Amino acid sequence: MPCVFLWLLASAVLTEPSAAVRVLHAAPGAGAVDVFVDGTAAVQAAAYGTFSPWVALRPGAHNFKAAAAGADTFLDDRDADFAADTRYTIALVTRGEGVAFLRLPEPVGPAPEAGVLLRAVHLASRAPAAQFLLQGDPVVATLAYGQATRAVTRPAGPAVVVFRAAGGEPLARLEGERLEPHSVVTAWLLGEPGGTGETGLRVLLDQAPWQPPAPAGPAAGQLPTAPPKPDVLPRLRLANLSPGAPPMDADLDGHAVARGLAYGRFTDYQPMPLDAARLTAKVGEVARELAVELYPGQSFTVLLFDPPGHPSLWLLNDDPRYIDPQAANLRVVHTAQGVGAVDVAVAGEADPLARGLPCGGLTEYRSVPAGRPLQVEVRPTETGTLLRALNWIATPGATYTILIVGDARGGEGNAGLSLRVVQDG
Repeated sequence: MPCVFLWLLASAVLTEPSAAVRVLHAAPGAGAVDVFVDGTAAVQAAAYGTFSPWVALRPGAHNFKAAAAGADTFLDDRDADFAADTRYTIALVTRGEGVAFLRLPEPVGPAPEAGVLLRAVHLASRAPAAQFLLQGDPVVATLAYGQATRAVTRPAGPAVVVFRAAGGEPLARLEGERLEPHSVVTAWLLGEPGGTGETGLRVLLDQAPWQPPAPAGPAAGQLPTAPPKPDVLPRLRLANLSPGAPPMDADLDGHAVARGLAYGRFTDYQPMPLDAARLTAKVGEVARELAVELYPGQSFTVLLFDPPGHPSLWLLNDDPRYIDPQAANLRVVHTAQGVGAVDVAVAGEADPLARGLPCGGLTEYRSVPAGRPLQVEVRPTETGTLLRALNWIATPGATYTILIVGDARGGEGNAGLSLRVVQDG
């Protein structure tokens, strides 16, 4: 059955400021899906890797549901808020063994003149954190699953787009495409490791003419790009997870955010300006930079992390998209040197937290039991022998990160291989 875009609720006749929305099917293996908005059929039999057309929605909360094409059981049912004069892509992505909607605001920025406004989005389920390169030059050091980069200006013309893992191994590559002048371009990393054909790891390049921010009261049919007016500042903390490295000094847009941060230490969360753009960290005589994009009301962590041959700063979003108030929310981050891929599980739980998690990888947040003792076990994927275990009691509704840190090749003192748990948000 061909994909049918209905969007009967999409008001081409709206005269008040509106949001512009489209849907991307980015869940490999889910098959064709139907999408309902506010109870009305909007998209029928959407195929994997396709976008719906742009439509206008009134600002405020709207309900999105997804079902297998022709089915009555919903795969996901989620409410989301939309701001006037803002564009969004609603991506249907893999979450565990199911699917879920992820709201992604479209990039905004000044007119790119003769170049393009470029960003990358990592929606490849089960793929490790990735570096994004254009013409061989890194655009972002580390991009985790579900994250998008800040939009940056780059030259137009023939493009070679590459995503590679933190360790340097290639994930997906696209060449032979041309970046058109004065356009907005998103490079989407889709698929999953081990997939075949279209479900394998690949780059989907999406570009459209740049449009100026919409004036108040846009005419019908406009696709505005102005961001919403936030009223809550983002928060940021830093951590030094590079064993053997000197203490770290860090500045955000020239303002000090950390001084003398030793290995294994975290700063407290600090409120940050919404227009924060660049973090600079100095470790000994080595300076490293990271472009940051902080969203209002959300919490973030920047990790100093040294994957082999690729020292980097790693920006993590510390707000889980799904919160179970009766359980704890937990993710795993693997930064340990000298340790290959690992399996991570809570003892006694049927579903592992991670399988084959590489150095430089992280998981999505998952619900785990709260209010009783938990034992988190880490085992090398290759051997299955117990490597490290951590015992603690999680608080209901709280959010945590389990860190696999240190150096298994003989790190001394607190630089040896260990597990740590930190509370997020």
